Amino acid sequence: MNSILNKSSIENISLCVYIGNTCSFDDDILINYCSQYGRIISCTIDKCPNEKRIFCDFRIIEFSNKEELEKFLHISLHKIDLIELDIKLYKNLLDNIDILNIDRKIFIGPIFNLNDINIIIEFYKLIDQKIKSYISKQNKQIYILIEFSNREFIRTIIKQKTIPKIIDNQILNIHTAINPKEYLKNNISLENNHHQIMIYGLNDYINENILMDYFDKRATVVACKIIPNDPKCAIIEFENEKFVQKFLDLHFIYLNGTTLSLNKVSNHFKSSININQQEYTNDYIDYLLETTQLNLNNSSSTTEQNQTFLSQISTVQQFNCDQQEKSISNIISQSSSLLTESIDDSSPDINECGWTSPPRNVINHISPINQIVERLSTQPCLTTMNINSDSLNQSRIIEIDEKKSIKNLKKNLLKFIEEYENEIDQIKDEYMIKYTKDRTNIEHEINRLINDERISFDRVNRYLYDNQRHSDKSYENKRRYI
Repeated sequence: MNSILNKSSIENISLCVYIGNTCSFDDDILINYCSQYGRIISCTIDKCPNEKRIFCDFRIIEFSNKEELEKFLHISLHKIDLIELDIKLYKNLLDNIDILNIDRKIFIGPIFNLNDINIIIEFYKLIDQKIKSYISKQNKQIYILIEFSNREFIRTIIKQKTIPKIIDNQILNIHTAINPKEYLKNNISLENNHHQIMIYGLNDYINENILMDYFDKRATVVACKIIPNDPKCAIIEFENEKFVQKFLDLHFIYLNGTTLSLNKVSNHFKSSININQQEYTNDYIDYLLETTQLNLNNSSSTTEQNQTFLSQISTVQQFNCDQQEKSISNIISQSSSLLTESIDDSSPDINECGWTSPPRNVINHISPINQIVERLSTQPCLTTMNINSDSLNQSRIIEIDEKKSIKNLKKNLLKFIEEYENEIDQIKDEYMIKYTKDRTNIEHEINRLINDERISFDRVNRYLYDNQRHSDKSYENKRRYI
């Protein structure tokens, strides 16, 4: 069936298929092969930039209808030039249903001498005997694509920059293979809401990259998105539910001097969103924000009321203290003019305990001041004044329940202890992860050194054996002539 290639961009994600292991042949060969099963609408690398397309080992093929796509997927094994293709439904990749092996591939090059290919392959076989190698000829440059059996080999090679030395002393570069989801980090899945959490309390200094760096150290993050309509809120999607539950148990995290609250995404958003929606729209983000914020309205409303009440009390309290100080100063000035007797230095002093003013000495034998001091010292309460035009001198007393304050202190201490324990657990987890990684790296390095020594030992043995055989032959030849 002939293919009519209309465009190089994706039109319908549900009709697209991911095809891996395509770096060894041109797009025309792949299009001609896929055209046997239906009409091809597009063959693209999606949103990968042009300068990095050399390191793409995949293509996205879009068929014209669902029947042709199912016909192509019905074949269990696809091969081009004896190379087995990796076939997956593109929509499943975006929804994190299928897993790729792209993280186990690296590109080595560029290569100008074809004799260096065997040297490079033999070098990396010392690290992993199960590697697969392909020659990539794209953009008039030759690279070797090597696929390892474990992702740990890739991390060790990139971290230690393990590159073989070739004959011409050419400097080779290591490039990781491009992941098709690498440029879709902010594409949140519409269906995996049980793998997502909401983060509240962001500020201008916390962006998506900072969130990705923080959560990537502690879990496998699939996507991260800050909601445009509410920059203080973000959505994080993890690989599985274990990571979600791990962070939901913390309730709060401390990042860049800011306390962020963690909450679960509501399960009611599926009813109002079309499952066949092809792109991640702002409507979905707005709906997530509205549905998840309903869980916090009850708690946030009470805290806001308490905060406004305390702010009102503090302002009225400050006004009241100012009025009391003015009245006391007036009384002192009036009484000092009427006093004719000297003030005795041995008169007892009373410490006034105020909430906003420091303790100060009050003279005991001035009656108006004594009354004020006795009122402040005997009644542990807050005096506020109703500032009205009709009644400026009317006051009301709000008594404070000491038991509630003690309970609040206990709750705050318990929360602080829980956060402290959670931070310790996080530090332990990070240390164990780093310890295991370092241990595996050391083991791989030791194995590599052992293999190098074994190879050098074999070479020495072979050299000695050849030398001995040569000497024996020369000795026999001399005996014949004698």
